[in-house]
Amino acid sequence: YTIENCHWGDCTDSDDSSCPTHEWCPFNWYRTSGDINSGSLSWYSNLQTTIRFQDYAAPLSVPGCWAYPDMLEVGRVDAPAPGAFYTWNRAHFGAWCIVSAPLILGLELTDAKLLPILDVVTNEEAIRVNQLWDGHPGLLVEEVAAP
Repeated sequence: YTIENCHWGDCTDSDDSSCPTHEWCPFNWYRTSGDINSGSLSWYSNLQTTIRFQDYAAPLSVPGCWAYPDMLEVGRVDAPAPGAFYTWNRAHFGAWCIVSAPLILGLELTDAKLLPILDVVTNEEAIRVNQLWDGHPGLLVEEVAAP
């Protein structure tokens, strides 16, 4: 079985069960964000909510207690610009792989519209990155402001 804490990233001092600590995490993964949607920036916004759980020296996202920015919207994400559908969906999947987030797909695999991204969600190298624990879940290294 799997247990998810679905507090949508709402860590509150008055509710000890709302977020994990280094000593306490009775769930397999915990939501760090609100609900994701297919909007072009929703996945990116949700990804940002994992940052506070990825401290370089002592991350709270660890095996058996993963930070989870919600299910993947790969194949459903609206591209921010014409011709960017594949690249934007690939970036979304890759980001979840890098931060070791659970890879939960919310799509109909027999939908012909998904053919262009099937190689993304079946990319064995990306999935290995997601599954390999090497002491850290992956973290934000540099932040660059938009021009």
